[in-house]
Amino acid sequence: MAQRYFFPKAILFLLGLFLCTVAPLGTYAYAQSCETSYEVVLKLREPRIGSYNVWDANYGGPLGDEKFVGGVTLESGNVVLAGEVSGLFQGRDGKTNTGKQRLLLTMLDRRGRVLWDRALDIENLLAVRHMQKIGAQFIIAADVGGTRSRGAIWIGMFDQEGELLKHTKLDHKEMSLSAAAMITAHDGKSLMLAVSATDISGKVPDYGLVYNVSASGKVLGSRAYRPGPASNIKGLSLGANGGYIATGWMANEQGGQNGWIMGLGPQTTILWQKEIPRGRFAHVHDAAPVKNAYGRDQIMALGEVSTAGGEQKAAWLFMIDTLNKELVWQRYFTDVHKLSGRAIMAHGDNQYSVMLDSDGKQSAQYDEFVRLLSVNERGTILGAQNYFQGRGAHGLALFEGFNRERMIAGYSNAEYIDEMASVAPDEDPKKIKSHDGWVIAAPRPNSYNDPCRR
Repeated sequence: MAQRYFFPKAILFLLGLFLCTVAPLGTYAYAQSCETSYEVVLKLREPRIGSYNVWDANYGGPLGDEKFVGGVTLESGNVVLAGEVSGLFQGRDGKTNTGKQRLLLTMLDRRGRVLWDRALDIENLLAVRHMQKIGAQFIIAADVGGTRSRGAIWIGMFDQEGELLKHTKLDHKEMSLSAAAMITAHDGKSLMLAVSATDISGKVPDYGLVYNVSASGKVLGSRAYRPGPASNIKGLSLGANGGYIATGWMANEQGGQNGWIMGLGPQTTILWQKEIPRGRFAHVHDAAPVKNAYGRDQIMALGEVSTAGGEQKAAWLFMIDTLNKELVWQRYFTDVHKLSGRAIMAHGDNQYSVMLDSDGKQSAQYDEFVRLLSVNERGTILGAQNYFQGRGAHGLALFEGFNRERMIAGYSNAEYIDEMASVAPDEDPKKIKSHDGWVIAAPRPNSYNDPCRR
């Protein structure tokens, strides 16, 4: 039977751009220059050791695959994580389940120790996607199989003990749906759910939708965004003045994809949008509103781009002005891996944490790891941390901890000795490879006093 193992622990893209190297450890060196370079490619140095963390925990065992896709922090400081598990699972209730994929929900205390866990059978579960908290409820969105081979979205409401209270399903009579992003609305009482819609027959171009869903699962409103070419909404964020920011990609005439960002009003109507071509493809995953030193509304956005041939990929961070829709600056981050920009977290002192995840190795020599960069509104790097686990780690969600820690939820590539396998005396032990759920509490960044803000 599987057990739970916990180990708490105290392109170049544009010619003519200059390269600079970023130290891998969490050193802070505040640049005093108030000038902003428009475009810079930054080659990140290979980290040799992991950065300090407050605690972390690996969740899993050799006979199952687990991963976390989201989490929330409670007033008690405990953390509740949502994800999925396949294979053998034995929960704290002593029940053992085998076989198919299940929704995984677990609570950890402030030291990473499990308080309870649940593995739930969801009919036709394809993938658990997102988690949010409204009041005393946890809301989880998952992709499930629908009618006539069309995908649908399952939304479940759970209490603080992980018990399922009720659930509902979003379906479409023509399109296959997938949950792309989910946030709590400005009112704090409902959800905003970004959805990718795909025609499995291929006759209708892909497009995105945004649903407003109550805490009880009732659809309060929805809006589709069909610009003409195939498009996809990959991220949704709270914007200024009660609005929202939608990010993703839009297909271009060359067979690639351009970055796409939309400013939405409080009722999710389009106020403005911008398409940004970069290389063979450009995707935008997350965004955060910024009020610059002169009081202008801007947006910091994060994603990834590839070279024209698609053989190299880099994380892409940029700032866009919401008045003239022009890019203020942009940064490309490369290292030994193909980097993706996953998430942005604002800290309220003109400092932002940017989570970069490795998406495939450009060199088989290196295990994958997660980077956290601290930047200011001018794209200056203030600090860099790197986090490892097992034979590679991936961060899928970034959220704030009880003491403002930067909580990363995802999974690690684990290896276990197969104690049941027979091997000759001169042979190495056989190993079992699996994915374990992984969560880490990275310390909050140092306080930052911006010398360019009076």
